[in-house]
Amino acid sequence: MENGVWHWDWTRILGSRNECALQQLVSVVKNTVLIDRQDTWYWEHTSGGIYRVRSARNIIDRFRIHLVPKTINWLTFIPRKVNVFIWRFVLNCLPTRWNLLAEGVVLDSIICPVCRVGIETASHLFLVAKTFKKCGQ
Repeated sequence: MENGVWHWDWTRILGSRNECALQQLVSVVKNTVLIDRQDTWYWEHTSGGIYRVRSARNIIDRFRIHLVPKTINWLTFIPRKVNVFIWRFVLNCLPTRWNLLAEGVVLDSIICPVCRVGIETASHLFLVAKTFKKCGQ
C-alpha cells in the first residue's frame, strides 16, 4: 500500500478464481484505514486492533463458507494427509487439469490422461477410476 492505494504486482497471471478471490478481499479491506503509530498498526477487524492471522482467516472464511456443504470432521485415526485430501476434494482444490487452468497454469490439454475423453476434474477422476475398477481394467 502506498499513499492509501493498493498496488498489486504478481509474478504470473492470476486465474479467474484467484482474480475473484482478490476482488473479494479488496472489497473487504478497501475501506480499511491504517493508522501509523510507532511500531504498530491498528487492525479494525478485531476489537483490540491487533492483527492476527486468525482474524484475517475468519474474514476469508466468511466468503468461502458457502463452498463447503458441511463441516469437515477431522478423523484422528486416519493419516492427516488423508484428511487434507478429503478437505481439498470437498473444496474442489485438488490440482486437476481443470483447476490448474483456472489458476492460470498453461497446459497442453485439459483432457483426462486416463480415459482421453473427458475434462480432468476431481469428480471425473473418481468416476473414471470407479468405472475402470468395475470393468476389471
